[in-house]
Order: sequence, then structure tokens, then C-alpha cells
Amino acid sequence: MKNRIHEWDFFKGFLIIMIILGHVTASLGTYEADGVLNYCSSLTVSFIMPLFLIITGYFIYPQNTVVEWKKYIKKKMVRCLFPALKWGMIGGGVTSALIILTQNEISLLKICKNFYWNIRYLWYLYATFIVALIIIFIEHFFAYKSAQFKKNFYLLVMCILLFIPTDIWYINFSFQFMMIGCFLRKDRFSIHWFDKYKKVNIFITALYLVLVSFFSYDYSVYVAGTNFITNTPFNRQMGIVCYRFFIGVIGSIAISFLLHQFYKYYNLRAAKWVQVLLRKIEVIGENSLEMYCLQFIIVERLFTFMIETLYERLGISFTNNPYMCYFVWRHFFGIILVIIIDRLVRWIKQKNKKMSQFLF
Repeated sequence: MKNRIHEWDFFKGFLIIMIILGHVTASLGTYEADGVLNYCSSLTVSFIMPLFLIITGYFIYPQNTVVEWKKYIKKKMVRCLFPALKWGMIGGGVTSALIILTQNEISLLKICKNFYWNIRYLWYLYATFIVALIIIFIEHFFAYKSAQFKKNFYLLVMCILLFIPTDIWYINFSFQFMMIGCFLRKDRFSIHWFDKYKKVNIFITALYLVLVSFFSYDYSVYVAGTNFITNTPFNRQMGIVCYRFFIGVIGSIAISFLLHQFYKYYNLRAAKWVQVLLRKIEVIGENSLEMYCLQFIIVERLFTFMIETLYERLGISFTNNPYMCYFVWRHFFGIILVIIIDRLVRWIKQKNKKMSQFLF
């Protein structure tokens, strides 16, 4: 693609790998974590989805908001809504087949519920589509308003969403971070900002590494902290809202800064194998949407079924030793699955264009 900035692909590739590792950890099962494991887990959970959503907002911001709004909506339907429905159906088919093969009690209602649960599961794609609709509404219908008016309207929508109960697609969580991505695109943000304000970014990184120690399950991955209407006392919930958003923002800045420094240093000077690895991550980033869809089947369905079967039939558990689970098995299985998914995606896109167009 002309004028493509490959460092963005590196960012996206790193994040989709981290998402897959997170799903692998969930598939392996629960384990008792001490302070060290809690900190390591919080370090990843606190920034992955906020940064992924900020980058999503950056790239879904429409280039022509006055003339091409209908084409923009159609494009987002093809890119987000249809894949969510198609892969939900595929996931429903795979898990229904596993239910029929492994369970004695089977009913049509159970199969229908399973399909429904799978179809609604790919929340990121649904949230991206709905947020894109909000963005094009603001940008198109307020096209002749001042930039400040539109920014204020974005902030108003964000505040309104914070008072709406958390939905199944986490739109109230997603919008606030995608909004930041849109603001960055509107203001023509450049990755060179991390070099221009290096001292500021070093301070933010240090602050993040300290504050993340206070991150806990209360802030969740993407649910809690975006909704005032809960059983939690108002003051407590307001604190959760502010902290979750703040840690997500500064975590995104800190990790982006570190990734930028890593990429800048190793992109041209490193050994050949390191540069090959960087190119692989860039390719994964180019195919991040396809990777996200396919990992839904391979990791969150088939791999989870395999781990559960090993435990139920052979008594094999990967969570007996929490450190082994988090630092060894998570990365061992995760890297293998990333390689498998990456190769499958590239094979589908290169060998069968019709299938690629249908699936993605």
C-alpha cells in the first residue's frame, strides 16, 4: 500500500499477539496468583485493549466525511459487521459439533443458544461498527461546525455512555478510547511525537509502571469502570471509572513509546534474524483483523476444548504451578498458535481469494 507506515503494523502485530496470549492464558484455566503474577498480569491487561482501541479509532476515522458517508458505512459493514456474523456462525457450528460429539444430553434449544452466544461473542467487531456509526454521524451532520464543537460533542457522547449499563459489546468502554484515536487522526498525530517529547514519555512510562501496581480485578479488562449504574457505591464506581480510563491512556502512551524505541533501534541495526522477526510481526499486524477472527475458532474454541478434554480425561492440568503456567505454558502454546493462525491467514489470502473475501 502506498505510503504505508509499517511501524503501525508492528504495533498492531504486537497487540494481536498479546491478545492471543491472553486468550491462551484464559483457556489454560485459573490459578492462584501472588503479587508478582498479579503485577505481570495487570501490566498486560491494563493497556492491551485500550491501545488496540485507540489505534482502531485512529484508522476508522473517515477521510471524507461530507460526500462519502454512505460508502463509509457500507465499508464498515463489510469489514466489521459481516465478519462478526459469519465467524459467529462458524464458531456456533464448531462448538455445536463438539457438543453433539461429547455430550449425552442434546436439545435443539441448547444448540440454538450456543449459536446465539457465538454470534454475539465477537464484541470488538460489533463495537467498532457501532462506534464508526457514531463517528460518521458526528462528522457528517456537524461537518460545518467548528472542530471544537465536534470535540465537545464527542465528549458529551462519552459521558452519556458512561451512565448506560455495560452492554454485551462493551460500546461504552470502546468509545472513549476510539475517540482518542479519532482526535489523534484529526490532529494529524505522528509517531515522531515519541521522539520529540522523549522526556515526557519517559516520565509517563515510569508513572505507569508505578500506578499499574494498584490495578486489580475490579477494573477488569474492559467492563468495570465504564458504568455508573452498578451495585458499587457511586464514589467507588467513579474512582474505578477515572482510574481505569487513566491507566488505559497512560499505559497506551508508555507501551507505544517503548515499542517505538524498540522498533527504531532494531529496525535497521539488528541482526538479520531480528529484522526477519520484525517483518513477521508487521505482516501479522497487516492481517490483524483476520488474525482476530481466526483465533476465535482456533484458540477460544478448539484450544480451549483440547485443554478441557486433557483435564477431564487424563487429569492433565497446566495451572498446578502458576509460574510455569504464566511464563512457560502461556508463551509455549501462544507462540505455536500465533504461527498456526498466521500461516492459515496467509494461505487463505494467497491461495483462495474467493474464500478470503467470503471469510474476511
